[in-house]
Amino acid sequence: GSNVYDRFRGRLIFPIQDAHGSIIGFGGRAITDDNNPKYLNSPETSLYQKSQVLFGINLAKQAIRKEGFAILVEGYLDQIRATQYGILNSVATCGTALTAKQARILRSYASSVVMIFDSDNAGRKAAEKGFEVLQEKGLQVKIVFLPEGQDPDSYIHENGAEKFLEKIKTAKPYLESYIDRVIAREKGNSPSEMVNMANQVVPMLRKVQNLVERNSLIEYFSSEAKVDDVSFLKELKRSFSKNQLRAEALEVKTDS
Repeated sequence: GSNVYDRFRGRLIFPIQDAHGSIIGFGGRAITDDNNPKYLNSPETSLYQKSQVLFGINLAKQAIRKEGFAILVEGYLDQIRATQYGILNSVATCGTALTAKQARILRSYASSVVMIFDSDNAGRKAAEKGFEVLQEKGLQVKIVFLPEGQDPDSYIHENGAEKFLEKIKTAKPYLESYIDRVIAREKGNSPSEMVNMANQVVPMLRKVQNLVERNSLIEYFSSEAKVDDVSFLKELKRSFSKNQLRAEALEVKTDS
């Protein structure tokens, strides 16, 4: 008896193509829920390195150029469903974390990316990592969180392309959405809550090199969090000229 084991048994198989359309590997998606992991790729070869390829890029690259942005989804089926419904500028990461190399590929076709992630905790963590990688390569990043338990595949299937594109159109800049979440968690604006929020927001805003953009995000944060304490705002802005957030100074200022 030979011990041949089919790596992809019980899986749907997707050919993975490079930007020129050559097939360089295969991806398999589990058909049943008990088959883990959900996504499984070919073993890496010199030709196929999953960190260096985006699923669907060969078909999407022209549309990404034309639209000026890429739609980034997590799974093969999400990308295929979008394409099937005429949303051609979408690519998938195939169940792996986004890499700098993939961000560079996107940057060569567009200046901005709309990420579509699950609204569960894992999805939010993946979104944060994805944002950092894309931001570092100079891409503008927006985010869409789908309703709990939905992915682009199911959402488009149930609601159609129009509704999905509406979500894309109204996508929020990633950092605004991040700030919204921080504020929603704190639910108050006592001095200690303000400092708490600032400590979560400032490190993220540090990643924004563009001063105009950063200042407008500081404005966004202060108006959404209803910060009307002038000395706090001054201190908040000053914390960027220094290299660390002076939370202790923030606390002293706001208590007086």
